[in-house]
Amino acid sequence: MVRISGAAEMRARLQKTADRARRLEAFLQRETASLRALCAQAFAERRSPMGDAWPPTRDPSSAASILATVAIVARPGGALTIQVTHPAAGYFVHGRQGQPGRNFLPLEVPSMQPAERGAAGEWWSGHRARAKAFIESAEELSP
Repeated sequence: MVRISGAAEMRARLQKTADRARRLEAFLQRETASLRALCAQAFAERRSPMGDAWPPTRDPSSAASILATVAIVARPGGALTIQVTHPAAGYFVHGRQGQPGRNFLPLEVPSMQPAERGAAGEWWSGHRARAKAFIESAEELSP
């Protein structure tokens, strides 16, 4: 008979790792949902997440079709990616000749850097605080 020493400790470490992974997944799902809600709020209020009012649109239905293609994806390592697959999304956000942009992303245009003002700025600063709190709580669980 072969006895393996440390099996109970190894099982406990694996269980803690699995618990941390589940907690990370839940954290990212909450962040993803709140970021998607911020984008949806921009369409509902017809203003950017930074508070800038949108100019009127000729075809309000185009906005709804763009919102339907917004996906917030959690990447390995905890990064959140905003994907918009509508072919006119770039024109909608940045504008084009004769048509001003209507930004619905929590990013400043044209730099596409995280916004520091309005509801978007509040989301980003809150996200940093929530991520820090999550990391600190995860460190307490470290084996």
